[in-house]
Amino acid sequence: MAYNPPIVDIRDYTDGGANRARFLDDFLRALDHPGFMLAVNTGFETGERHARFQEQRRLMKVFFQMSKKEKDELKVAGVNGEVGYTGFREERNRDLAEYLHFSPGVTPYAANVFPAIPGYQEVTLAIMNDLHIFSNMMFSVVAETFGKDPRYFENLCKGLLRNDVYRHAWYKGLRQDEIQEWKDSYRASEHDDSGFQTFIKVDKHIKKLEVDVSGEAGLGKEATERQYEEINVDQAGMLYNSGHQCRWITDGVKNPASPSEVPISKGDCVSTPASTTP
Repeated sequence: MAYNPPIVDIRDYTDGGANRARFLDDFLRALDHPGFMLAVNTGFETGERHARFQEQRRLMKVFFQMSKKEKDELKVAGVNGEVGYTGFREERNRDLAEYLHFSPGVTPYAANVFPAIPGYQEVTLAIMNDLHIFSNMMFSVVAETFGKDPRYFENLCKGLLRNDVYRHAWYKGLRQDEIQEWKDSYRASEHDDSGFQTFIKVDKHIKKLEVDVSGEAGLGKEATERQYEEINVDQAGMLYNSGHQCRWITDGVKNPASPSEVPISKGDCVSTPASTTP
C-alpha cells in the first residue's frame, strides 16, 4: 500500500487573510498523523532554487563515484559524522548508504569540508541559505499554529548554536546477490529526526521512502508497533516533517517525528534531506 501525505499550500500562508487561517487549520491536521506532509508552492519547484538542486544532484553523483581514498579525505575526526564524509555502512550498522554532511557556519562540531569539484561549495552554500530562509518561515508556521508569536522559536533560541544538518546521501544500487545478502538491512534504517524540522525536495515523485503510519502515531501518542507504508507523491513540492518542535509550546505534548526508512533496492539514488533547528 502507499501513504498519500496531506498537501498544504504555502501561498495560503504567505498571502495572508482568510487563506492564512485556513492554512493553519490544515497544517495542524497534517501534523497529527503521521507527521509528514507535502508543502507546495514553496519557491523550490521552479526557478533558481530548483536549478540549484538539479546542479547539486549532478555534482553529488560526481563525488560519490570517486574512489574510496578520495572520499575518505573528507572524513572529519572526532565529530561522529556530523560534518564531512561517512562511508558505506559506517553511520548505522544496517545503513547501505554513504553520506556527506554539512552544517551552518556556526556549529559546535567542525568547519565544513567540500569536495574539490568546481561549483560544489558554492552550490551547497547557496542551497543551505535557501533552506535556512524557508526553515525560519516554517518555524513561524508551527508557532502560529499553536497561537504563539511568529518569532517564538527565534526568541527562544537566541544566542544558542545552530545544529542544522544538510545531508548528501548516496544509496548504492545493489546486485541481486547483495540484495539477498543484506535482505534484513536498509539503505537507511529506521530513524527519526526528533529535534529537527526535516525537508526533502520532491520534483514529482519520491522513491522508496517509507514512514510509520501506525494508528497509534499522532499528537500526544507513542506508537508501540510500527506499520510502514511507502509515501506516494505525484507533484513537486517539499516533503516536510516538523520533528518534535511542538513539545516546546504544548506543555510536552509530542507530535510525531515519524520514524522513516529507505528499503533496499537495485537502483542508485541520491537524496538531499535537510534537518534544521531554530
